[in-house]
Amino acid sequence: LLLRLLNLTSPAISVFVAFITSYAILLGICIFIIQYKAILIFRQPIHKKDLLELINASKNNIRYSTQMAVLDRLDRVFVLVFFPTSTFGVYSFMTGVVSFTRFIPESFSTLIVAKKLEGLESRIHFSSLLRKIAILGVTFFIGGISFTVTKFTFGTTHSLSIWIPLLFTFAELLRGTYISRVSYLVRHYSSKVPSHSSLLVLLIFMIINLVLCNWFGLITIPLALVFAYLIALKVYGILDIHNMNNDKNE
Repeated sequence: LLLRLLNLTSPAISVFVAFITSYAILLGICIFIIQYKAILIFRQPIHKKDLLELINASKNNIRYSTQMAVLDRLDRVFVLVFFPTSTFGVYSFMTGVVSFTRFIPESFSTLIVAKKLEGLESRIHFSSLLRKIAILGVTFFIGGISFTVTKFTFGTTHSLSIWIPLLFTFAELLRGTYISRVSYLVRHYSSKVPSHSSLLVLLIFMIINLVLCNWFGLITIPLALVFAYLIALKVYGILDIHNMNNDKNE
């Protein structure tokens, strides 16, 4: 807002500068907190052997993080390749409104990895019917907001139907479930399920889009996300917390 009030640059440049400045400020704050609270103390030199051991122990988690990062951007790549630029802009804005809710499952995942939510799964109980009603309600609520805000902003949604944000919202719910459950395995860094399952999600998503995108249009992209997460959750039994705990020493 400050950059736009100054009116010194174009909107695009203002957005990029704002992001860069925000990250720089955040990095500075983090460094200050780390030094002030002595969270990390580098008094001893880091030896090559220790560094290689750390990388080797973390390689499964590194692969998992990389694959998920690629997947989170890949849908926009497919939209840009297969559809007009105007569709890409509207799609990015519409799904961006939905993606804003990602901070909820990602914050839970961070707490899980940090072992701050021990026993949460056993303390929370929802009936199957209640879960389905909640998922349906959240899907229509967030998806409806995304569609309404996009239509208000652009005046139209072009060729994007209401099913696009609804399916994308459902895919985000599945993604949140997936990363939250996988975080229990990431906490036990020896497990290979996170990297294997995320690779499966990535491959299924790419194959479905490459084969069906020209036939079924834009709706293929959120549908591919839904199927990819559902298949991965089913194949690896990630929804079963007991199997996940047994896998930790794999």
